[in-house]
Amino acid sequence: MSLFLTGTEYLIYGLILQGSFDRPVTLASICQITGMGEREVKAIVESLGNEHDVPVGARRGKPNGYFIAKTVEEREAAARPLVRQGAKMLRRARRLLGKRRVRELLGQGVL
Repeated sequence: MSLFLTGTEYLIYGLILQGSFDRPVTLASICQITGMGEREVKAIVESLGNEHDVPVGARRGKPNGYFIAKTVEEREAAARPLVRQGAKMLRRARRLLGKRRVRELLGQGVL
């Protein structure tokens, strides 16, 4: 994890750290505590994961919310819906652009 979190990132990280896989911290509670809107919180959570390598997981089913993935199993459970979502998005792009163009965009150009 990067040691250079902004104050807001650190605040949200601290809130998510209080949760767990079985008891994740809800988006609504983070918004209520911080006074931020959902989009802003989601952007910061994305920044924690993508820019600072914090293993933030999000449960979409009940109970839903954010947690810090502490085990391999939790990381896999958090990644599963992301992989499914990515695959769905690529299928949609393929229907719009065609298989060949999607491969080119992914850097797997056709020889």
